[in-house]
Amino acid sequence: MKNVIFHLDMDSFFASVEQQANPKLAGKPVGVIKGEGRTCIIAASREAKKLGIKTGTTTYDAKKIEPKIILVPADFDKYFSVTKRFIEICSRYSPDLEVFSIDELFLNVTKTADLFGGVSGIVCGIKKAIKKEFGEYITCSVGISYNRLLAKLASDINKPNGVFEITLQNRDEILFKAKLTDVCGLGSALEKRLQNMGITNFKTLREVPIEFLEASLGPFWPKELKRLSYGEDDSLLTRVGDPPAGGSKMKSVSRTFTLYQNTTDLKIVRATLRNLCEEAGWKVRKMGMMGREVEVAI
Repeated sequence: MKNVIFHLDMDSFFASVEQQANPKLAGKPVGVIKGEGRTCIIAASREAKKLGIKTGTTTYDAKKIEPKIILVPADFDKYFSVTKRFIEICSRYSPDLEVFSIDELFLNVTKTADLFGGVSGIVCGIKKAIKKEFGEYITCSVGISYNRLLAKLASDINKPNGVFEITLQNRDEILFKAKLTDVCGLGSALEKRLQNMGITNFKTLREVPIEFLEASLGPFWPKELKRLSYGEDDSLLTRVGDPPAGGSKMKSVSRTFTLYQNTTDLKIVRATLRNLCEEAGWKVRKMGMMGREVEVAI
């Protein structure tokens, strides 16, 4: 039986929840910030995204793009409440569910699709329930495929509120159009190394000899990259409450923090960096993991 995996990704999640909760924000460019005085946007509404404002944009730059942008302090309790209800809606269609982040999850409907009118029946059912229980501003995009990796790639293709399926027949067409970092597991640092080697897309990555990759990237990444170039992924979903098997499920650990104001004071920068490193290191040790790379973004 061919697997049927959904990746459901809530659209502009924090901003959409704020718009749903406050009708005065509906249809307007909204930027969610961590708190009063913070200078970085952590989520942008659809209207703000259309103007070029996105996650990571500073409030200064956002106001240059759109002086009327509305900045709203984040309310994580409110977002978690919606997340819990979203999980409950999706769990009606299969118990095989993995929460991937606060606004996205994987759902394996291989064994249950026929009970709900097939794939289209489940998609319609989930979208109708979201609209009925949350309102019109909170929507999700759905990616469908035969593994997790391709389902996640598919959910980005018809955003917002879209549906897309990647099959064996259209897999290569989609992969060869995608950016390297569109595939989960391939980050910007590795993308830069590949670009320096003349590899800018998955078609070239698939065709290049593995010996060429091994000469520059060592023993691990070449096999992993070849696997990604074919959209291969044999990982299973980790159900809610289940620990990752052998710790292998978790690919990375990270910590981020936004200062209340910009600074060039090296004491503050170093202290913040030290605290974040200690927190990430503690989490790595707690999970019994080992690291191969360390990345810092400022």
